[in-house]
Amino acid sequence: MGVSDQQQIGFPFEAVIFGVVYLVIALIQIAVGTGLRKFTPIGKFGGIIFGMMGLLAIPLGTLLSGYMLYLLLSAKGKYIFSPEYQEVLKATPHIVYKTPTIIVVFGVLLLILFIAVGILSLAPIG
Repeated sequence: MGVSDQQQIGFPFEAVIFGVVYLVIALIQIAVGTGLRKFTPIGKFGGIIFGMMGLLAIPLGTLLSGYMLYLLLSAKGKYIFSPEYQEVLKATPHIVYKTPTIIVVFGVLLLILFIAVGILSLAPIG
């Protein structure tokens, strides 16, 4: 009856487009996060851009992004991205930050929650 192959499969083309867009954004955020962890200027720039975008996510995103922008643009933030601090990092490679166990546990629980919500959102209603 004139139903296209796309509609018969039940997988809308728009979902593919959104998936690709979100994948690209995720890859950019991974690159920015890596840059921030290594204190590179491109990481700082990307962090500022994503922080400004996050200000639009009222109310929680505004608070978190505002704090992130404060950290990146403060005097301390400027110092840790400076060439002088890069020399300090090169001179002290044995000093490595260790993430507290409670943060790791919280992150794993949050990941499990996101996966559970994702699975439940795929379940048919009724």
